[in-house]
Amino acid sequence: PQQPMNLIRSVLHMLWMALTVIPWATAVVLVAPFVSKARVYRLCRGWLALTMHAGGWILGIKNRVTGLEDLPTGAGDGAVLLVKPQSAWEAFCMPALMPHPLAYVFKRELLYIPFFGWAAQTFDTIRIDRSLGGDAIPLMLSDARAALDRGCRIIIFPEGTRKAPLAEPDYRYGIVRMYEELGAPV
Repeated sequence: PQQPMNLIRSVLHMLWMALTVIPWATAVVLVAPFVSKARVYRLCRGWLALTMHAGGWILGIKNRVTGLEDLPTGAGDGAVLLVKPQSAWEAFCMPALMPHPLAYVFKRELLYIPFFGWAAQTFDTIRIDRSLGGDAIPLMLSDARAALDRGCRIIIFPEGTRKAPLAEPDYRYGIVRMYEELGAPV
């Protein structure tokens, strides 16, 4: 009996996201050349917060975040946030949950997603070109250092993909290099 209702709720939320991402992303792309990156980030954060609240209302999702008390408290204090995703939800809800601008580390291919990818190009991102293999790490570190210097917090999914909640971690080498070379709290 719960299966059909879950499917309906999932379809409703996906429809809500599809109908809202097009005007949101279009607005972001149009205003980005004329406003600061901070304002673009706030516009994006607003849509993500609406998406998160819609997820709570439509899907019944309740967010639980641990470790916020360990983050630096200063406005310009950098940090690297290691997020263990259980779904794509974590990528959407983090800006709404964090009071500080985030710069995502993500695969470059996500920029090719219509509307979403176009808007993502307008704010702080650290893009990984996986076709470069190990040569992508120095570029990632350079972009991450620049984002930290701008006052962003770096958000990375260190396992590269979703894993079951208690699955054995499989951390990527780039996160170790980031920790060693950036010196930001992790």
